[in-house]
Amino acid sequence: MRAHHRRGLAIGGCTLALLIASGAHAVAGQKKTTTKASAGKMFCAPEDVVVWKGGHRIPAVLLTSKGTLLVFAEQRHNSSDHGNVDLVLKRSSDNGKTWSKPMLIHDSGNRASGNPCPIQDRETGTIWLLFARNNNKQAMVTHSKDDGRTWAKPLPLEKPTPVRNRHAKPVKKKDAWIATGPCQGIQLASGRLLAPANVHRSFSYYSDDHGKTWKHSNLIANTSANECTAVELADGSVYMNLRLPGGRGNHHRASVVSKDGGKTWPLKARHEPQLPGPACHMGVVRFTDEKRHDRNRILFSGPAGPRKRADLMIRISYDECRTWQECRLVKRGRASYSNMVVLPDMSIGCVYETSDGGWQSIRFARFTLEWLTKDKDKLDRSKFKPSGNK
Repeated sequence: MRAHHRRGLAIGGCTLALLIASGAHAVAGQKKTTTKASAGKMFCAPEDVVVWKGGHRIPAVLLTSKGTLLVFAEQRHNSSDHGNVDLVLKRSSDNGKTWSKPMLIHDSGNRASGNPCPIQDRETGTIWLLFARNNNKQAMVTHSKDDGRTWAKPLPLEKPTPVRNRHAKPVKKKDAWIATGPCQGIQLASGRLLAPANVHRSFSYYSDDHGKTWKHSNLIANTSANECTAVELADGSVYMNLRLPGGRGNHHRASVVSKDGGKTWPLKARHEPQLPGPACHMGVVRFTDEKRHDRNRILFSGPAGPRKRADLMIRISYDECRTWQECRLVKRGRASYSNMVVLPDMSIGCVYETSDGGWQSIRFARFTLEWLTKDKDKLDRSKFKPSGNK
């Protein structure tokens, strides 16, 4: 969760091993972004452009069925988790090379709106967006039927009953911190929509009726994990990767696996020391699967080292998140929250936070599997099924 664990982006060294009205509107005074990446050694990926320069945090990215990239973020007027924070969106129709003017999705005055978690229903085409408002006291859901151009009036989601921390006073349900994502949600093979979330502990929202109603899972009560991200595994189970609080030796990630599509989760998580990192949101996305492509590949993005929000590393798993291999740095120096997306041409997009080029900036990097693995792994497109390029 963000409340007491988010800090400014830390400086670190380099480790070379891996809107709410029903109509949206542009925020005045901001121009279309076409900024190219610096030619310096700081930005490692072949393509790296500015999405927002300064005053923005907490990105989430979604590729729509029409090929549009949507990047959601918090516009922070006061550089704080709370207070005057708006939920905003930018669009790209050229795989992230250029970005539109920003659109305001939700403004709740001086009580922050943010923590975006978008999901598109592949059957209906509706884009669902879960988010938090009122300084993270209420989870909400809205939707768009026109590729993210306009958004419906948001509706509240039920908040799970918070679990008491052994070292803290009891938290009343109405006062409990809640956050969705911040990342893209997923749609399972069954059609279920699933959104990672946390209310002092990780859990998931899910819908089996194309977003008409939403339920929530149990809390992962026996692990002090909060922000989380999920991916469906080849056997139909769901893997959730979890942020642990800093301190107490928790300089790595944790994970749980649900056998019923995220309806229930184990109460205790498995620690993953092979995924080092500070207290920070990180990204997980399926890149390929052996049924539609050539083999199973899942990607992980996050700071490379155990303590500092710096040196954005991409890791890869070929065995459904059991083990991870370091690949390459996407960004040297300051880097924090990140999300990834697979583009129509099978290149990889990574949206991430940095403070380079303006405090609280958000950038979009694009690269290929071949670049990521230094040609040690290449896509065998001869094995792709007709839908395998999606």
